[in-house]
Amino acid sequence: MPKTVRSAPDRRVARTRRALRDALAALLHEKPYDAIGVQDILDRADVGRSTFYTHFRDKDELLEAGIDAMLFAVPQPARGSSERWEERLLWFSRPIFEFHAAQRAAGAAPFHGRARAVLHARLQRALAATLAPAVRAEFAPRHASPIPPDLLTASITATFSVVFEWWLDQPQPPSVERAEAVFRALVIPTLATLAR
Repeated sequence: MPKTVRSAPDRRVARTRRALRDALAALLHEKPYDAIGVQDILDRADVGRSTFYTHFRDKDELLEAGIDAMLFAVPQPARGSSERWEERLLWFSRPIFEFHAAQRAAGAAPFHGRARAVLHARLQRALAATLAPAVRAEFAPRHASPIPPDLLTASITATFSVVFEWWLDQPQPPSVERAEAVFRALVIPTLATLAR
């Protein structure tokens, strides 16, 4: 059977989307999200307006695509791997804290207002979609569990969002290790009870 080769248009689409994400990321180092217009992104990425709207509805959708790219670039531990169940469920926290710590250290403007709302809403949806299968696999077989898997998934993602929001709001944010420890201290006791 012949090998399937990705077509040039697929590579062009990926390059264009990456250029737009990178342009927005670069602009976030210069000014607040709400002050960035679509034209600023187009100028930085050297992309035409019609091309932008072929890929994204607006800059919020572009921001969401950047969040997805960041989140899904992190390899997830496989079920049955040598990782403990805590790592199979909570693998996402450190990479997200590290990514935002690096952005802050590089001088990215902090997220406020609508940008913060878009960031948190998309992050919660993406995390819930990613975590749901792992939570079901870990806890659904335990029929005595008093917490349904979908509610447990929502609880984990909401707790992370609260801790992440708290961490972003600190003038001198605690270290990534400390932020991750706070998040885990809030969720692991409940998960440990269910894992027995």
